[in-house]
Amino acid sequence: MNRMICYYLYDNKSGTETVRRGVKWILETAKPRGGLIAVQERGNLQDYGREEGLSLLSLLDKAPHRATVGGIHFELVLPSQIPFQANGKRMLALHPQKEYLDKLYKIKGISEMFVISFLNEDIKSWITSSYAVEFGQQLKNS
Repeated sequence: MNRMICYYLYDNKSGTETVRRGVKWILETAKPRGGLIAVQERGNLQDYGREEGLSLLSLLDKAPHRATVGGIHFELVLPSQIPFQANGKRMLALHPQKEYLDKLYKIKGISEMFVISFLNEDIKSWITSSYAVEFGQQLKNS
C-alpha cells in the first residue's frame, strides 16, 4: 500500500479554473524531484495547453513527452505508459477514469497525488482507500 498524501477536486465548473489550480500546485510543489502529469488521453493536453497558465501541458504533448520548467522536470503519464516507480515525485492526474486511477495509485514512490475528476464515481473508492482530502481542506485542518 502506498503511503502518499492524496488530494482531490471535482471539476464541476465551466472553463479551466480547476485544472489551472492543479497545474499551479504541481509547479509549486514538484521541486526537487519533479512531477508526473497523468491524462486519460493526449488530446486533453492540446485542449488545455491553449489556455493561459497551462502551457506546461502543451509542452508535454510533444515527444518525448517530458518538459523542464523552472528547473523542474515533468513527465507525461498515459494509460499505455504507466511507470512502475516514481522516485518521490508528485503526480497530478487530470480526469482519470476509475480503472486508470487504480493503476496510477499503484505506482510506487509517489510522494503526493492530486486528482481532478469530473465524476464522483471515478474517484469515490480511491478517496476512501487513499484517505484523500479535498484540496484546500488540508490547510483548514492543519
